[in-house]
Amino acid sequence: MIMKKNRNVPSLFHYTAQAGLYGIIGKKSLWFTDIFYLNDAAEFEYTFRLVRDELEKKFNVTGLRNQIDSFIFQFMKDASDHEDFFGFAKCCVFSFSTKSDDLSQWRAYSDDGGGYCIEFDSNKIAEIADKKNLIKAECLYDEKKQREEIKNKIDETYAACKENEIIELIKTVYQAIGLTKLKKGEKAKLKEVRDSFNRELLLLAQRYKHEKFKEEAEVRLVDFSLKSEEMPFKFRPGKTMLIPYKEIEIAESSEIMPIKRIIIGPTNHPKLSKIAVEDFLMANSIDCKVTLSKIPYRAKL
Repeated sequence: MIMKKNRNVPSLFHYTAQAGLYGIIGKKSLWFTDIFYLNDAAEFEYTFRLVRDELEKKFNVTGLRNQIDSFIFQFMKDASDHEDFFGFAKCCVFSFSTKSDDLSQWRAYSDDGGGYCIEFDSNKIAEIADKKNLIKAECLYDEKKQREEIKNKIDETYAACKENEIIELIKTVYQAIGLTKLKKGEKAKLKEVRDSFNRELLLLAQRYKHEKFKEEAEVRLVDFSLKSEEMPFKFRPGKTMLIPYKEIEIAESSEIMPIKRIIIGPTNHPKLSKIAVEDFLMANSIDCKVTLSKIPYRAKL
């Protein structure tokens, strides 16, 4: 899948709390969170609400449809059931913003302002993405454009379903004959079409967000893997459940981290915090600027 190219921005910013800074600097790695466990639990469902809506428009389910289209609609509707994706693939993301020293993000992602904003070199991050086979993509907040992309994926899958061999397999399943009547090779061919549709929808979902989140100006690194592939997942405690994540190294022990600056959040102890971060960076052989937030806001006591 060809992703939209990023705008030419020299820096990307990651807002994090103390544990995040400690892990990134200390281990020279980034934590990629499973998309199903992100803070905005509704964002994944948001994409599939749009998919279901566009499927109904495509097949005009409120009116009359021919039998073949009825079968294809049901096949694509079943394939886009987002609960199936728990067992299909893993899509893990690490989030950046193009905004520096932003009050809303201090509040949301860094202990109410008591955290840090790490400024990364955007070009270096792109190089790491290529090296690690990661996708680098801007989040899309425009619903009209989201729907256009979804319609294209639906049309592509519809064309694949209309092929003589595939449509016969779909008819076999949805004419109340059932999947058990298909031979092993036939099941594999039908699964290939379904999995291709699944994959395209999942890749769309990882960068679609509601327009209300537009101010975050988010750019993501995405690690996509099928469930059957080796998945070295780790787990961290969340508020209500364990959160699965992947730890991906972005620099060897002898390599320079692609970090340009650390911005200290609007903490109640700016000078002490700055000294501590400078010492921490020195202990980890990292040479970058450390500055204080310019926002006249202080974290809660």
